[in-house]
Amino acid sequence: MSFNQFPNYQCLDEGTQGEPGKANRSIPDRVKDYGLLNYITKESTVLDLGCNRGYFGVYLADKIKSYYGIDTDSNQIMFGIAEAQNQNLTNLTYRNDTFLCLNNQFDIILCLAFHSYVNMSMWELAKCLIDMLKPGGHLLLEGHPKGYRDEPEKYFNPLASYLNENLKQVERKQVKDRELLRPFIIFKK
Repeated sequence: MSFNQFPNYQCLDEGTQGEPGKANRSIPDRVKDYGLLNYITKESTVLDLGCNRGYFGVYLADKIKSYYGIDTDSNQIMFGIAEAQNQNLTNLTYRNDTFLCLNNQFDIILCLAFHSYVNMSMWELAKCLIDMLKPGGHLLLEGHPKGYRDEPEKYFNPLASYLNENLKQVERKQVKDRELLRPFIIFKK
């Protein structure tokens, strides 16, 4: 699914739009489904892996200290930058790049259906995520619906298993994405 196909996909308005039967949730709906506001403060630093347009940052900007979004699609990043500039949001940073472990640490890491796109093993990704998470920080991990890109067996389950060895699992559930179900776990360091 691309943003060109569904222009309101992951919009900043509540409610879903787009073709029936397709994965398509607004950012406010996702924030509510994840319980994200329970874990952030005005001092939170947020890393969003595979941020697309970076609308999580735009939505959270007045609730957090800083947001850092990474995506490989330069067109999506440009939308995020333009939206941040239009709203004069100075605490948002976007980077058009492939994922590499960063030397920074964050209070919140959003790894939302991103893990199956990295060019590293799930063990290496787990190590990176743990290293980038501040003590007491939270990692929100969302998977793809069963069967998509060999999920959950090839990516989500191994990644969750590695993370469970080093982080505390706070919550595990399935989130509804229209008629699709996605695995979702919140970890704490």
